[in-house]
Amino acid sequence: MGERGGAAPGAFGVFRRVVLIAHWGLPSATVVVVGRAVGVYGWYLCGIAVALCVFRPIHTGPLTRIALLALVSVPLTWSAERQVQFGLWTQALPLMLGMMAWDHLDPLPSVVKGLLVPLLLVAVLIVVAVAVTLLYQLVWRPVFALFEAENRLRQWARDRRAERIVERVVGHRREHGPVPCFSLYLRPFRTRGMLDTLSVAPGEAAVHQQQGTSIQTDLEAILAAAFPAHRPLIAADRHGVLLPTMPKDYWSWPISRTWDVPGTGKFRCTKSDWRMKVTRLARHAELVVIVPLNYKGTKWEITWMQRQGLLHKCVFVMPTSPHGGVNYRKRWDEARKFLRSLGITAPEYDDRGGILAIGTDGVTMARCSSRPGRMLPQSLGLLVDFTLLRRQGSEPIPRTGGDTGLEPEPESERTRQRRASIDRKRRARRKRKRKLKRRTRATHRRGRSRRRPRRR
Repeated sequence: MGERGGAAPGAFGVFRRVVLIAHWGLPSATVVVVGRAVGVYGWYLCGIAVALCVFRPIHTGPLTRIALLALVSVPLTWSAERQVQFGLWTQALPLMLGMMAWDHLDPLPSVVKGLLVPLLLVAVLIVVAVAVTLLYQLVWRPVFALFEAENRLRQWARDRRAERIVERVVGHRREHGPVPCFSLYLRPFRTRGMLDTLSVAPGEAAVHQQQGTSIQTDLEAILAAAFPAHRPLIAADRHGVLLPTMPKDYWSWPISRTWDVPGTGKFRCTKSDWRMKVTRLARHAELVVIVPLNYKGTKWEITWMQRQGLLHKCVFVMPTSPHGGVNYRKRWDEARKFLRSLGITAPEYDDRGGILAIGTDGVTMARCSSRPGRMLPQSLGLLVDFTLLRRQGSEPIPRTGGDTGLEPEPESERTRQRRASIDRKRRARRKRKRKLKRRTRATHRRGRSRRRPRRR
């Protein structure tokens, strides 16, 4: 079997670090410089820079970021006189509209003006509502569709990368080259798209009796954003599935739909081979991210990792329970009891969630929260904490149990003999069943041939 690719040389590592810093900092720095150059809209453009920093790795791709930077950089092409004129025009526009309305109402009696002013305000509100709706339908909705199309392309690239990794690790091509660097994400399938960490306007979702929040960011999208493209996070699921950012059948004026975001790279598996794929991938993965909830498959995965002594590469994620979303307190308490039966001590549930790792004693889960993560918003704090934790190394923990009965790597001679014996017994059993079925049919035919025909 091929060896894992070694660490990058020093010069290349420094170059890659510089490229990553430029990837994170240049767009925001460009927007800040543009804001300083324009002057009038400096704070507004700085806000756009912060938004690009926060939402860029999760919600948007490189094409979207280039388009946003191009739009923000348009004021650089304006002359100073034109910038001043545009600023004065935007500030004087409301005053001009008010003066025009007052000039038309001035000749009327005061009683009539007192009746017309509320009607005029209502008409203005209706016009504004129609304008906002048309703006969303004609401008923002196509823009959201373009965002989602780009995200589908990003998800397709991640799925393709995940399938290549599985073919190299699990398939027949693992002897022909080095094993790629990757991490494995294990979570219950029932929680797909329901591990939301960021909620916007949760009160409206509660009023409309919707399960979830109005706008949400799934935990899987945050975890996938913490991994670079050359060391991805992969998981078992269907190809091309995006994570929703708005619950199904939810509507809030004027936005009726947002764009979905990509998650981890997906590889296909079936009920008969998912355990084999998970075990082989877990052995070769740099990191194994687990959402330890009380589900049958997840409990089997944690038990296998504990028996194989692979808990040193595991990171456990406590899901959040935002207001209006799904509450995982009961599931976490049940998972704590299961972990206690394995000798692992997990902390009590916190609605804010968190990232946990096995401590030096090998039995206690400790929180991994950094100072930047505590000062930032929740979703961005989880992203920073997980990124910092991913760069830390840990010592392996010795095995605490026996084999699970699955195929080890490499397969021993005893296991091969046992499997061959089981196959021989299974074939012999099937042969006896077929022979008994043929004998029964033959006896039935002979009995029918001996019957005498009835007399009419």
